[in-house]
Amino acid sequence: MVTDMTSHHNSGAWDLGCSRDSKSSCVLTRVVQGAIFALGAPLGWLLTRVIAGHAVSAELSTNWSVYVYMFAISALAFIFFGMMSVSREQRLERLNRKLERMSFTDSLTGLRNVRYFWERVDEDVLVAHEENMPLSLIVFDLDHFKRVNDTYGHAVGDQVLRGLGGIVRHCVRRGDTAARVGGEEFALVLPGTNRTHALQVITRIREVLADREFVSADGERFHVTLSAGVVSTQERRGDARQLFDLADAALYRAKEAGRDRVHFA
Repeated sequence: MVTDMTSHHNSGAWDLGCSRDSKSSCVLTRVVQGAIFALGAPLGWLLTRVIAGHAVSAELSTNWSVYVYMFAISALAFIFFGMMSVSREQRLERLNRKLERMSFTDSLTGLRNVRYFWERVDEDVLVAHEENMPLSLIVFDLDHFKRVNDTYGHAVGDQVLRGLGGIVRHCVRRGDTAARVGGEEFALVLPGTNRTHALQVITRIREVLADREFVSADGERFHVTLSAGVVSTQERRGDARQLFDLADAALYRAKEAGRDRVHFA
């Protein structure tokens, strides 16, 4: 199952889940491990003395301070090196999470990329059919975006895409998937959402975008709009690709009808 770009990485047999626990839990784990391992030094020396013919009780009563010292020194050493490994594991864990986020994120808009989208939408559609729950898929893109690039330059076009990415992230829920699937084409997967609520989501995005004012390098102010196609599993059945194609077809009908609007499949 694709999750929110996090995955578990084992750090070894003695990790005991440290990579997923809080820092304080990791510290406690290493202290316990150090104490357990530290018992090896005094127990090993005691075994050597017993083999040499000394009685356990006499040995402990006579040299107890030696055994305490051996245990303390060993425990400190194991805890010290254990803490070093905790710090290293946490750094590696943070790096792994960062790399994984990067592999599933569009660097310009901050939304999911097309690779993540197709993995997630296949899974969400399957679950929706199996559990007979609604799911809506929205495909949308910017109207006349080529004109924006040609008129104001690609740097300003990138500014528009970043702005749209921020609007979309603000308007969707945590469990939704918002992705950039093409140059100026985007898609939303909304599990548990019927067509009415899907229309509310995309309408909100469209209205906020239309109100957003962008500025060119020359100081010229302009606005952009978007068109969208929506499909819901309540009205249409099919796999993820079929639903995407239906929403995409509805998007093109919206463009043919004059743009800056939403059409249903």
